[in-house]
Order: sequence, then C-alpha cells, then structure tokens
Amino acid sequence: TSGGGGSIIFNEPLNGFMTTGSVGYNYADFDGDRGADPASGILRGGTIGRGTSPGELPIASFGRVPPGEAPRNWGAEWKKSSIKLWDRIGGGTGFRGDHFAYRQNFMDLDPTYTDKWGDPLLRMTLDWTDYDLRLMRFGAKLSSEITEAMARAAKAKLVTGGRGGGRFGRAATRGGRLHYNASAYNTTHIQGGAIMGDSPERSVLNTWLQHWQMPNVWVVGSASFPQNSSANPTLTILAVTHRAADALIGRYLQKPGPLA
Repeated sequence: TSGGGGSIIFNEPLNGFMTTGSVGYNYADFDGDRGADPASGILRGGTIGRGTSPGELPIASFGRVPPGEAPRNWGAEWKKSSIKLWDRIGGGTGFRGDHFAYRQNFMDLDPTYTDKWGDPLLRMTLDWTDYDLRLMRFGAKLSSEITEAMARAAKAKLVTGGRGGGRFGRAATRGGRLHYNASAYNTTHIQGGAIMGDSPERSVLNTWLQHWQMPNVWVVGSASFPQNSSANPTLTILAVTHRAADALIGRYLQKPGPLA
C-alpha cells in the first residue's frame, strides 16, 4: 500500500460519527492490466481510493492534527487545533497494488522459536523488490494527483507531508533503500505458505485446496494464494473455500483420494 497527497481540511464538519464500520469505496480504473505502465516498468496497477468512514468516536478520533497545524503533537496549541479540526479532516487517497510471488519470499518453520507445546512457529521471509518500490512510487504519484483534485473540487485546504508514504513509507530504511519492517506494520493480508497450483512440483495444494501428497489434508483460506491481489481478499477466500467444500462433500467423501 502506498498513500499520497497528505490530508484535506474541509470547511464544514463531515459528521463522521454518523456512519458505520463498513462504509467505504475503492475504484479500479488503474487495477490489473489497466494500470500497466510500460514506460515506468509497471506490469499491473492497483485499486485507488480506500475512502472509508468507519464511525468517528469522539475520543478515538480526537487529536488528528495534520503537520504544520500545531507546533508539536502535544500542549495547548495542539489541543486547540484538535478541537477546531475534529470532524473536518479527510485522509489522502491510497493505492493498493498487486504483490507478485517471488522465490525469495517464503514461509517456513522457525528453527529457534516455538509455541507453548514446543512446536516451531511459522517464520515469514519477505522484503520489497525493485519492482515493488517502482509500484509504490507509481501509486504515490497517482494518489497525490487525485487528492489534490479532490481538495480543489471541495475548495478545501490540502496539507501535504506526514504519512504520505503509507505502509510502504513505514518500512525500514537501510543503505538508502526501503525494506519490509514487521515492527512498523503487520499487515492483515499476508498470504501464501501453502499455495495452490497445477502440479505438485510447483505448489502445495491442487486447485481444490487438497494437499498433493496427503489427500485427506485440505487447506482453506488465503494460504493457498500464490500472490496478493490489489483488493481485499475476503470474497476470494470465500469463493475458493466454497469450491473446496463442494468438492470435499460431493466428490472426496464419495470416493476418498486425490482429486487432481
């Protein structure tokens, strides 16, 4: 995910407290092949938006002061700005791009750490590639342009700076390069680990989410995804799980064994 454009200070209250947690939108004008930009080396784009209004509780949403609106994030001036700006701040537009599968990004059993039963914990090895960083810059540029246009249309104040880098921006920087940093953000959408595919040489599961070598083992959920799409994965998880359940009940239980 990359963000851009900063925050928008609207002239009128937004009444954010009147909404629900599921209200939001994305638009896919730059998603998939439509977001391809050969000149920039971008193979696939992503979704734009993430406009959400989850219900602004007075205490939880208090104190969102954009950079430059108060000299520091505490004290009398910060309190004054927080009261003035509460329910008038809109976040910048975000960009969520596809994350491709790479051989060097994988999951395995940790050789050191275990759970309370002594079983190894799952270990994730992941870092951003040059392509991921190009996609981040591509998305940040689009997000900034759209956020600026939104501010102009609303005749609102645009405040740049701060958290414009999104979750990519909260990565660790070493040697002038951004790296994945789990201590800054643990994404809720990490996928893979038991990917599905068309052969046991290239995947853990067949397309029915059944283990290639152990046909009585089925793995449902986003562990089966070879790569991460730009959109939230819940509906896709439900779809492949429904397909697996249909095959398990309608085929496997009638005649146990490999389905592929």
